[in-house]
Amino acid sequence: MRRPGKDKDSENVPPGGRAFQRIQRDRTARGLGKLPLPGTSGPVTNKRAPNERMGKTRKKK
Repeated sequence: MRRPGKDKDSENVPPGGRAFQRIQRDRTARGLGKLPLPGTSGPVTNKRAPNERMGKTRKKK
């Protein structure tokens, strides 16, 4: 039995979903570059951002 709010072709949705497709079409229509597909940007590196401490902004009395 189908769920009431489910589309017939909801199993055929590409990565990113329908909203992602709509955003891609809007960007193409405006002449902007396409976004990378979700989950396909490449392997995540194990590097951490440099841990920089912020300087004190107030002087102690």
